[in-house]
Amino acid sequence: MSDSNSQKSLQRGKIWPLLLALAFTTWFAWYSVVHCCGPAVVPDGLDSRLVPSAERALKTVKIMAGSGKPHPADSMENERIFLALLELVESLGLQPQTQFTSHEGRQRNDGQRIALKNIWFRIDADDPVEDPMLLMLVSHHDSTPYGPGAADAASGVSALLETARLMLQTPGRHHDVLFLITDGEEFGLLGADRFLQEHPLAKEIDLCINLEARGTSGPSLMFQLSRDSSDLVGLMSKNLQRPHTGSLFDAVYRQLPNDTDFTLFARAGIRGFNFAFIGDAVHYHTTDDSPDNLDQRSLQHHCDNVWQLARAIALKPGRLAGGEEAVWFDVIGQWIVWWPVRWNWPVAIVGLGVLQVGWFLSARSVRREPVVNRADSTGEAPTGRTRILWCAGGTVVMGVAALAMAVGAEHLLRLDDRLRTPWPGDETAAMILVGVFAATLATMALVGGMWQGRGEVSRQLPGWLNLLGIFWGILFCLAAAGLPGAGYLFAVPLVAVAVVISLSRFEMAGGVAAMVPAAAASLVWLWLVPSLYMAIGFRWPLVWPVILVCFGMNLVPPLMLAGTRQLMVVAGTAAVVSAGGFFGAIMSLPGK
Repeated sequence: MSDSNSQKSLQRGKIWPLLLALAFTTWFAWYSVVHCCGPAVVPDGLDSRLVPSAERALKTVKIMAGSGKPHPADSMENERIFLALLELVESLGLQPQTQFTSHEGRQRNDGQRIALKNIWFRIDADDPVEDPMLLMLVSHHDSTPYGPGAADAASGVSALLETARLMLQTPGRHHDVLFLITDGEEFGLLGADRFLQEHPLAKEIDLCINLEARGTSGPSLMFQLSRDSSDLVGLMSKNLQRPHTGSLFDAVYRQLPNDTDFTLFARAGIRGFNFAFIGDAVHYHTTDDSPDNLDQRSLQHHCDNVWQLARAIALKPGRLAGGEEAVWFDVIGQWIVWWPVRWNWPVAIVGLGVLQVGWFLSARSVRREPVVNRADSTGEAPTGRTRILWCAGGTVVMGVAALAMAVGAEHLLRLDDRLRTPWPGDETAAMILVGVFAATLATMALVGGMWQGRGEVSRQLPGWLNLLGIFWGILFCLAAAGLPGAGYLFAVPLVAVAVVISLSRFEMAGGVAAMVPAAAASLVWLWLVPSLYMAIGFRWPLVWPVILVCFGMNLVPPLMLAGTRQLMVVAGTAAVVSAGGFFGAIMSLPGK
């Protein structure tokens, strides 16, 4: 590319790169929300002979939770469900076994230990290898004392029974599969603890898949993996048809005091996976955890995940070789990208190195070009009047955006008082997030305009990308040192910026390269938003501006290619949308 063509390609006044970037991010945000649910429900018909059926599994859920009564451990309702599960297992042609026990850690009101009733059954390999593995599938049949437990965890039990039904129809199994339905999980993992301490089979278990729920909808999220299990990540990447996972969830969950049955098995050295769906958390441990509120797509996803992994393990010719700590994430629910944790520092160092070399070469190339007057979208140098107009407009827009975010944050902080929950209705949540994103866009438009004013765009764009890459690189290094599983959130944007800036002579004639950072950030940051909302809602409201600002900085490159007047229109429109989003959200909230 000649110097004149390079300079011409980087003149301001190009609004279409920004419009395309916004169109892509809007579509991706919509896709993230739509995809943040389970797959289509498979009916209980001919197809269900080959794949799990949520429609069939729901029948088990209704048997366990259809009465609407809680069934905590050592209750009469729990006894009814225990007997019903024995019949269901027998109806599959299997022989259920029971473990009657108690735990000193929990007592009834009369001072007696709570009685526990674990159920287990086993499907042996029909074509065993010389050194077979024992895979254990786990969920619990007790509920909290406050609700019927359709999701937590009748959904997991029904998925286990669906897997057992299909496993019996699958020839060529090289490994044994143990199904464990524990009791007393809600009272402190009591049944799982007694199984580990008292049952001889516990010492034979090689792998574990646990099914849980902390809500009644959403995708089946693989949120916890045992340590040193990169081989299990590889197993997921090859066999899960609709993966929803990320090492960020695993890294954060390890810092929390929350426990499931899987916690005890992992502590005992049993490697494996922990799945749960977490949408509509307002129903968690309440009377609303009912079959009517259970999203069958979530149930289908639970069934699919456990079946696809259990089948892959049962049919594997040999044993799993073990692995190491890994970083992983799914790409739009289709593929899993992963690498060993030990690669974090090399990727960070190489990425920052490529970034600086690319910036140096780009800066040297631009120095050879003739200096031209800064031009706005009309191609004319900005006049004093234009500068005054920009400053005045920028001040107004910044003030409106700041006011909208301040008012919105104040009301977000009061959500717990007004709704007794950090999860408002879907429309309210959408308006709040739109308001935060629009305020972020208005702010980034001002940043782009202010950065433009420093000189020619061909000289300033590489500088901004360099600063952006350094920002991601520093965060990546901090993550590598303190929270390695979160590294992919920063590695992906860093690599994208490094690749763009290293392109010789900034070959972005169409502005396409300026959109790459925003597209890369969408893959990990926008994709995270629905799951993060399901997990925390607005309990920590300032998390959302931070996340969207981190994402929004990647929109500055296409913003810098726009003209001054275009930037002012974008900033003003975004500020109005932000104020409207917050106002609509506030008006939709119930009064005190």
